[in-house]
Amino acid sequence: MKKGLNGNQLKIIAMSAMTIDHAAFEMFTALTIPILKCYNGQRGKWKGMKWFFYLYYPLHLFLCGILRLALHGNAGVF
Repeated sequence: MKKGLNGNQLKIIAMSAMTIDHAAFEMFTALTIPILKCYNGQRGKWKGMKWFFYLYYPLHLFLCGILRLALHGNAGVF
C-alpha cells in the first residue's frame, strides 16, 4: 500500500485552507458594519471628499506596489 496523500485528500486539504482564509477575510469585512450603520442616505457636505478618493486610490495602489517590490523583489504575481 502506498504511503502519503492521494489526490482527493490533497483537494480536501486545499479547500479547507481556502475556507479558513475566506473566514478570516469575512471577519474583517464585518468590521465595516458600524461605519455603514452611520450612513443616513444623504451625500456628505464636504465636496473635497471626491478629490481625496481620486488621489487616494491610485496612490495607495502605487504604494502597495512599491511595498511588494521591496519585500519580494521583481517576482511575478503568480
